[in-house]
Amino acid sequence: MLWVAAHLPQLGLEIFQRRHPHGVQQPMVLAEDGRVRLVDDRARSAGVAVGASLATALSVAPQLIHFERDPAAEIERLRVLATMAHRFTPTVSMAPPTALLLEVEGSLNLFEGLGPLLSRLRRAVRRLGHGAALAAAHTPAAALALAKAGLEAPLSDFPDRAELTQRACKALAGAPIACTEIEACNIERLADMGLFELGSLIRLPRHELGKRFGPGLVETLEKLTGAIPDPRAPEPLRERFRSSMHLLESVSSKKVLRLPMRRLAVELEAWLTARQLGARALRWAFKPLASQSARRSTVLPVRFAQPRMRANSLLAISGLALDRIDLPAEVMSLSLAADAVEPIAEAGPTHRDLLGEGSSADQAPMDFVDRVAARLNGESVRVLRLVDDHRPECATALATASLPETTQPPAVGPLGSSFPRPMWLLESPRLVNPERYRILSGPERIETGWWDSPEGFASSTASHSASRDYFVAMDPDGARCWLFRPRTLDSNEAEQWFLHGYFA
Repeated sequence: MLWVAAHLPQLGLEIFQRRHPHGVQQPMVLAEDGRVRLVDDRARSAGVAVGASLATALSVAPQLIHFERDPAAEIERLRVLATMAHRFTPTVSMAPPTALLLEVEGSLNLFEGLGPLLSRLRRAVRRLGHGAALAAAHTPAAALALAKAGLEAPLSDFPDRAELTQRACKALAGAPIACTEIEACNIERLADMGLFELGSLIRLPRHELGKRFGPGLVETLEKLTGAIPDPRAPEPLRERFRSSMHLLESVSSKKVLRLPMRRLAVELEAWLTARQLGARALRWAFKPLASQSARRSTVLPVRFAQPRMRANSLLAISGLALDRIDLPAEVMSLSLAADAVEPIAEAGPTHRDLLGEGSSADQAPMDFVDRVAARLNGESVRVLRLVDDHRPECATALATASLPETTQPPAVGPLGSSFPRPMWLLESPRLVNPERYRILSGPERIETGWWDSPEGFASSTASHSASRDYFVAMDPDGARCWLFRPRTLDSNEAEQWFLHGYFA
């Protein structure tokens, strides 16, 4: 097996950085139990050191912003990243508090080798707002230790078992013992003995190590080297998407709100990509400050005429819809849910452009429909939907614009006929004198709708039924039109002709 570990050393601090609506300019640190646990580049440049007391850090950098570590938020963020990682392999495990493990041997051909896979994984993690150290090895524990140590075994794109094991073990020899899953108390005891690197520890006799440090240390070493199995619990892929963000500062500008909205949209794209789905309906919610809690959250539904997967596309239509609603005076949190999704393959034929972005052959008209609907409202843009009914006045109905209904006519219906149909159908047929018209073709008999009558076929003359002979004709002005004469059961009844529409 080929394992890849993604270690996110700044995860705890990056969680708070992404919650800032404007982007952070001051130095930031993450604190735990009154001491600095993580520092960003600005804080490091200002002289703030990891392990310093918070009071000391504030004296060194008075403009310092500090946050208290949130372990629950770190686990939740790992789950978001695990969702993204499912696009690379179905076998994804979490290694709390700051790492993911991916078994990628079966994915190498799909991504054209280990090197391209690692590059794409690194970009995907960065797009979600995180930096990651990646490493590959023959066991999950070895990959994790190498990633934490910032070491990478030099591997080919398609390494065999012997190459993978040999080079991973060689790289492990230089990894600090502190980067392994050995218990902290044992790491300290080993340091007191002058043992700091894995190479020197692995060379010691296992039996003597077990006597002095217990079987747990020996078991960890055996899992590192692959002598015994090291099963990892897989992280399931979420069936539904819903994500929220509590901002560090309230937002009163729709323009500023676009940045946190984009971050949620990128999360949604990662989930949709992993499941090969497209979103047909989203639901944004904007919650006001606690002082405005009397006012409920503002909900913004957004619908799409075709399934959409890319964050830019989702955000472009959502931004247009956002412009037409009133938000709370100060937004403190927002959430995004995917209410309706469907397989992206159902969106019609797709192709990839020069930038590698997939698009549907029908994307241009549907994109226009979505933009107009977002600027007005969801019910403002309607299309004629084909109905499985031969009666011309019943063959179409107004419906919400959507890709399947506008591009896939029903198998049975008026468009399945070889007879022509007029572009302009009158609201109600008009009685005319047939002598003023020249018949060009016909008749086409339409006899249907009798089942709608309470008396059955015998009452086919009712307004909701049709028993007619249609003709294509030319009127005195030279326009092509559609005439019909009703079929009657009474031979003594006078024949009537009606004008029903005009051809283009």
